[in-house]
Amino acid sequence: MKIVKVILPIDTDKTFDYYVPYGFEFEIFRGDIVQVDFKNKKYFGLVYELSDSSEIKNLKPVEKKIYELVISEKMFTFMNWISQYYFVSKGLVVKNFLPYQISYPRRYVCISKEQRYTELYYETLKRALPKSDIEKLTKRKFEDLLRENIVKEELFPYVEENYFPKSLTDEQENAFLNLKNSFDKKNFETFLLFGQPATGKSEVYIKFLKYVFENSRKQILVLLPEIGLVEQTYKIFSKLFGSIQIAKIHSELSKGEFNFLFEKIQSFEKRIIIGTRSAIFLPYKDIGAIVVDEEQDISFKQYDMAPFYNARDCA
Repeated sequence: MKIVKVILPIDTDKTFDYYVPYGFEFEIFRGDIVQVDFKNKKYFGLVYELSDSSEIKNLKPVEKKIYELVISEKMFTFMNWISQYYFVSKGLVVKNFLPYQISYPRRYVCISKEQRYTELYYETLKRALPKSDIEKLTKRKFEDLLRENIVKEELFPYVEENYFPKSLTDEQENAFLNLKNSFDKKNFETFLLFGQPATGKSEVYIKFLKYVFENSRKQILVLLPEIGLVEQTYKIFSKLFGSIQIAKIHSELSKGEFNFLFEKIQSFEKRIIIGTRSAIFLPYKDIGAIVVDEEQDISFKQYDMAPFYNARDCA
């Protein structure tokens, strides 16, 4: 009998043993997110370890497999570092890595001038549908769905180039080349772009991120201290990169919107993630560059609830 040791999103370092039922539909791996029963309540938990035996009698079964291999070995190392460095339980750290538990079907629409169709995502239906088919499926007018925020509209046209000046100053170009050379050599390094406001720091890192985006298949994370800056940066990046591969993460997203983006980031369909401090906990596959804009801002620190952390240091 296969046993899985699961970390639950509660304040403890303990793992809890569950057995995988015979003939279970999905194979279970370390890093999967599963649904289990704990004290008569349903929880999403993280599979931390696999075993062939357990000292606990009368084990409960794993009920569902929610997501596969959400937490990579690199993310496990990161998770353990947060727990040790900030003296916080693994359970509370894992809580930040999990999607929301929602009982209703997930539905979300992203419309863009880059596409001729609208994408509709349901829990059991994940394929692109024209607007007319959405109305037939929901038996609702599309405008009503928009007004009630069941679907969300995004209209950011794709701009291939020239959004920012191609020519940088000599000092800016030198900073960009330092970033580029480090990336090409696959070095892990930290760089500080220092200067007065409106002196072109953003142009440097945006040109670098464009280089990473076009010359690799890695994901990019941009951390910002405020939701307003996230929205502003999202619009700028959408015009430069196109909105389809960009996700914005902040506390004002609905649970359904967050889970939708969680899946897209985990499946590598979203390569550029722009968000506030909590975006550091998403299920990234392979990050090539992280930008912490306004890194001195106190908003990157979470000090009002556990886990306490500084997103700048975590990055």
